[in-house]
Order: sequence, then structure tokens, then C-alpha cells
Amino acid sequence: MAFTSETGFNTTLAQKLDAGTADTEIALAALPITITSGVMLIGSGNSKEWVYFGTVDAGSVEIRTCQRGLDKDATSTSDTSTANIKSHRVGDPVRLVQHSLMQNSKPDQDATETISGAWDFTGANTATSTTKMVWRGQNVTTAQRDALTNVADGGWIYNTTDGKFQDRTAGSWVDRESGGTFANASTTVAGKVEKATSAEFIAETDTGGTGASLFASPVDLKMDLPFTTDYTFGATITQGEVVYNDSADAKWKLADANAAGAYDNMIGIALDDGVDTDTGKRVALPGAVITGLSGLTAGVQYLSDTAGAITNSAGTNQLVLGFAPNATTLWFYPSVATTTQERSLVDGSDVGSLHAHTAAENIKIGSDSFGPTGVSDTKTIAHGLGRTPKIVRIYWGTSTAVNFFNGLANGYVLYDGSTTSAISRKTTVAGSAAWSSGFNVNDDNDGTVDWTGAVAVDGTNITISVGTFNTTCPIVFTWEVQ
Repeated sequence: MAFTSETGFNTTLAQKLDAGTADTEIALAALPITITSGVMLIGSGNSKEWVYFGTVDAGSVEIRTCQRGLDKDATSTSDTSTANIKSHRVGDPVRLVQHSLMQNSKPDQDATETISGAWDFTGANTATSTTKMVWRGQNVTTAQRDALTNVADGGWIYNTTDGKFQDRTAGSWVDRESGGTFANASTTVAGKVEKATSAEFIAETDTGGTGASLFASPVDLKMDLPFTTDYTFGATITQGEVVYNDSADAKWKLADANAAGAYDNMIGIALDDGVDTDTGKRVALPGAVITGLSGLTAGVQYLSDTAGAITNSAGTNQLVLGFAPNATTLWFYPSVATTTQERSLVDGSDVGSLHAHTAAENIKIGSDSFGPTGVSDTKTIAHGLGRTPKIVRIYWGTSTAVNFFNGLANGYVLYDGSTTSAISRKTTVAGSAAWSSGFNVNDDNDGTVDWTGAVAVDGTNITISVGTFNTTCPIVFTWEVQ
């Protein structure tokens, strides 16, 4: 209620009032001009009394329909007490006051200052007490919760049946997870996560002890990926260039197929730009799938005689880098470099009776694939060497980038005409390092053999066969004969 210009109206009592009496008509020395109902405060100090009046009588200068003994914070005319009715003398001060009864702005409140009822608080409300808990949610059982009215999204309660907080979200009651007030994170919800232990990371556990989704630490990720982030450059290097690790100073420098020592050390692909002495640089190691390159010609890739460059033709010292399925991607599986002279010593002659052969006559390469049919298959490939090879090298992998990236589906097979040796990267199959008649492959690290293969060779063809294989992606391979 707004009292406008009469706010603070003052007058005096024109009659004596006794304690404990229920006077309904009270004479005053003057009346407000415009106010016809409200609350008067009669007396002062310990004799103060709040009196409601419903009408005025200008002729007799009285306020009428009075209710004496109002509570200080009364919200209705029934909020009264006989103890509130005081004795007053003629001439005691009387003033018009703003009171909760007329403003109707105070929520229901009992003597212990407990708010009840359904109320909408507007404006700036500030809790200032330092000795009492100001806000506390409703403590209700599940049955009481389900019987609540005026329920809307955004509300919350403490469920004493379940012993947990619950929030009203999207029309339902949702438990707050233990350990905090937020839901667990998911693909659709922003919420709590928990850092995975190394054991949980290795075991591929989804949730931790709190029930929250796990996330991997950078240290664990670094251990599992086929690149590192703490190398030092020893030259000006551009992302995507081929580099080698110089054992003299442990720095990465540009690899070169025509520079001694620059092709026959550990080989990698730079994943960052940098200059000499730069630290914290990333280098992709063998087994990685490298994307974002440019200008590659699909097929087998070699180290170039141009420092750091990748080419589709062999350099002076041949180093196969891997296979490019397109112009921007390299499946990085480097071979051991061979010199021109080494490539001429593969026809069975002893050193004393070497025959001069060109590289083209004594080494042949190609690529092919199996699947993804899931059934046994055989590839008969004309190698074009013109004689029975002394060595057959096969670099294989599945074509799924995820498997390559995790280093689970790639390997190397070496065949000398009688014995096959094989290495399958990160396989858990017992005895996977060597077989006498074939090779077994576990391409998803689950501890089981996913496919088996065998190699045979004669003066015309390489014959590569695989048994029924358990994989949903092609098996892609490059071959090399000498």
C-alpha cells in the first residue's frame, strides 16, 4: 500500500484506552485526509500498539472497525494477541504506518521466523545472517515429494528416503551424483568427469569410483600414441617433412636419401614447424597414420634425395617410407634403407663374382589388398624380377585409421624362400614374433588371432594367401622382392 503524501501522518489520541479491551471505535485529534483504512501505531516505547482500522468517521473524528493488539508482522486481522493490547492516555502519539497487513508483502511467518506457503520472491534479496542457516531445501520422503504441488523445473529437495538431493529437470526428479551437485558428463550433458588412473586407462574403463566418466591425462595419451611431444629440432624444419634422429646430439634433422647418416638412423615425420634447438616438438614415429600432407602420388612412398621430401620414386639410397592411399595421407611404415650396391647383391653370386645389376633389375615393388570379405583369399602377383627372389618383404596393415593410429593393425613379414618371420605391432598373440610356415595377425589387440597368412614365391609370382579373417576392414599391403 502506498500512502503517498500522507505517509508519516501524525496526530494524538483523543480518548483513554485500557489494556485488554477490544475497542472497535477510537477517537483521534485528527484524521487523515484521504486514507480510509490502514494501520495506526499508538504510543511509544514498551507501550506501542498496532491497531487496524477499516473505516473513518469524519464527523466524530474516529477510526472505526478497529482491531487492536495486532502482531508487529501480522498478515491478517486475526494475527492478534491480548498481550499486545496496551493502556494509553489522552494525548499519546498516533501515527499512520506502513505495515505488512496492508502491504501484503510478507510471507506467512510464525514466531520462529519460519517461512511457509508458496511465495514468489522478486527483486534483490540478500541473506546477511552469519549465525543462522538462511536457505534450506525441503526435507521430504519420496511419497511426500510425489505429492508436492506447484512443482516446476528448477526446484530441488532433499529426499530423506533416498538420502540424496534431487533436482527437478525436464519434468522429472533427477538425483544429484555423489561427490557434488552436478550430473555426470555425457555426450549430451555437461557435467562431472573423473581423471583416469593409468590402470583404468590401459583397461579402457569408462567410469571411475565416483561413477563419473573418465578422461585420460596427457601423460597417458602420450604413452599410447605413435608420436612424442618432447623432441628437440636440430635444423629448420617444416611440418610434414621427413626427419631423422642424429645419434651424435639426439636432435631431429632433415632426412636425405643421398646423405650418409641422414637416411640410416631412426626416421620420423615432423608434426610441427621449428628451428635448430627448438624443444617440445612432435615427431610421428613408425606405425602412425599422418594426415594433412599435400602433393603425394598414391602408392608406395620413398625418402627423396631432396632433404625432408617425400617422393614416389626411390632415391639414391632406397628407403620406403610407407603407402599413400591419397594425396594427403601417409601410412608411415619405413623400411631399412638399401644402397645401389646392396641392391645388386641379390642374385645369389658371391662377392668375388658380382654381377652388375641396376636397381630396376634387382628390386621390384607393388601393393594390393584383401577383403573386407571376411573369407579366405589368395593373391598371385607377377613380381617381374625375372628370377626367384631371395627375399620377399611385405608391409601390411588394415585400412582403418583408428587401428593404425593406435598401432594395433600393422606389421612386417620377411620371407627368404623357406622361413617366414613376422612382427605384428602390439599384438598379444603368444609367439607372434616368428612362425616357420606362415604368419598370424591379431589386428585389434584382443588376444586372439584375427587372420593367418602364408607366402610362397617362384621365378614368376609371389603367392600370398590368407585364411578366413575376422576383420571388418581391408588388409592393405605393399610388397618388395629382391
